Amino acid sequence: MVKLVKTPTAIRQRIHRLPKLSIGMMEARAKKDAKAVERGFREGIQADLLHLRRLKPGTIAAKEREGMISPSTPLFGLGPEDERAYSEMMQVKKVGNRMWVVKPKPGKHHSSELTLRQLFDVHEYGCTITNGFGRGILIRIPPRSAMRTAYRGYIRQMSKLDPSMKVRTAMAKFIQNGDKAALDRIHKKYVAGGK
Repeated sequence: MVKLVKTPTAIRQRIHRLPKLSIGMMEARAKKDAKAVERGFREGIQADLLHLRRLKPGTIAAKEREGMISPSTPLFGLGPEDERAYSEMMQVKKVGNRMWVVKPKPGKHHSSELTLRQLFDVHEYGCTITNGFGRGILIRIPPRSAMRTAYRGYIRQMSKLDPSMKVRTAMAKFIQNGDKAALDRIHKKYVAGGK
């Protein structure tokens, strides 16, 4: 076994290598986080776990008349099998060198001319339609913020598992002793999804 000599030069070299090691870990973590938020959005809507504002009886009846599979579940009338379902609209995309985002897929809503992005804005923030059904009817669509709820849930979950102290300790070990194994363990547990 080779024993590392603690010299200022060796320590400086390891400090210079640390950002390269960290950037890869951070990018992998960002992608994993984005996928987890997308999954929370999809599964939360499908299993009705996001505590979204309930639908009015008239809306449920209209969805039943249309033959929707899950007419009383907010944002999930079409059910899990339809790729046009609201719960299936999000995608994880890489933006720039190291950033990952969760955003609506391109395309249109299954029963209107709205794009999925517009539909997302309607449901996430709510809206008022002044000429509903072309008859001058005022329709208020309340916000059902599935994405914000899924994101907040993920942040709460992650805050309980915050590894920042372990990461700082592993970085210090790497800088002082060249102990990359500690960084590898952090990567495996918190980035790659191991235990």
